[in-house]
Amino acid sequence: MTKYVVTGAQGLVGRYLSKALLDSAADAVVIGIGRSSRDDTSFGHALSSGGTSRAPLPAAVLASLRGRFAYHQLDVLDSTRIAHLLRTEQAQVVYHLASSLRYGDDAETMRSNVSGTVALLDAVSMLSGQKPRIVLGSSGAVYGRLTAGQLPVGEGNRCEPVDIYGASKLAAEHATHIRGRRDGICTVVARIFNVVGPGQDDRHVCGRFASQLCAQIERIHVRNLQTSRDFIDVRDVAAALVRLGEEGECGTAYNVASGKEVYISELLSRLIERTGFLGEVVSTPSPWDAVDVPRHVADISRLRALGFEHKHPLGESLSDLVTYHCAVTTGSGEIPHDRVGSRL
Repeated sequence: MTKYVVTGAQGLVGRYLSKALLDSAADAVVIGIGRSSRDDTSFGHALSSGGTSRAPLPAAVLASLRGRFAYHQLDVLDSTRIAHLLRTEQAQVVYHLASSLRYGDDAETMRSNVSGTVALLDAVSMLSGQKPRIVLGSSGAVYGRLTAGQLPVGEGNRCEPVDIYGASKLAAEHATHIRGRRDGICTVVARIFNVVGPGQDDRHVCGRFASQLCAQIERIHVRNLQTSRDFIDVRDVAAALVRLGEEGECGTAYNVASGKEVYISELLSRLIERTGFLGEVVSTPSPWDAVDVPRHVADISRLRALGFEHKHPLGESLSDLVTYHCAVTTGSGEIPHDRVGSRL
């Protein structure tokens, strides 16, 4: 039997990772940790299209929670209780995904992303004997602004984040590497780029566009459409994390991305085509534009060297995202998942 602990287990990536781990072996067991109470029907976030209700789980993810998934409502900052759980469960791998989102309160972002990581490391250090491997969910935001000559960006590139979120993720990485070396813990860092997929929070660009376009509102407001990002399907993120938990080199960072650069203007055009949106698109400047990263795309050769390959192209990801959000917006029955979407 292989046991895994996933912090932030009720978030988007946490849910899909739990499913991927349970699908990876018939004897796999996942122990989820989160600050919110257990909810077997929804993600941990709400959607504006669904009012105050949490975002519903797709059917296949919902089914994965039956049987070999346990959940504990714990704050990752409570290192004593986390250590007791780890000691009791004797998990082989801990995936640390609990995190604050970008654009939140700066102090809370540092508390959650840095202090939370240190508290988890404290908990693992309290264990005697063989300690579990830690896979830290970091972000491509640690790199900051990049010149054309630095793209695609590799893990050896200098990190100069442009906001508190990116700085908090980089600080969490440093703490993880330092404590890993000092305390004899195998640590692996996953620098996750822009995630897309069914159930995505509409505070993120893909989820926001899909939600607004599905609602067929008269006018949608967008920020700078000339920036580019590297989008990766949440199901591919989950598969990459499974691979890093099995084969990632200790003390090493890995870009978790598609390796493909997509401009936000193209992304919006593809979503408009899929939804048949007939309203007006208005570009509205934001205070964040001054510090925004104009281009982002990752070198993923290090991840590919572990044998990882993507299974979900962006067209499928966007189609499945739109199907999900339109079903939530219209209240039209079961939320679908794991189908072959239209290639946009």
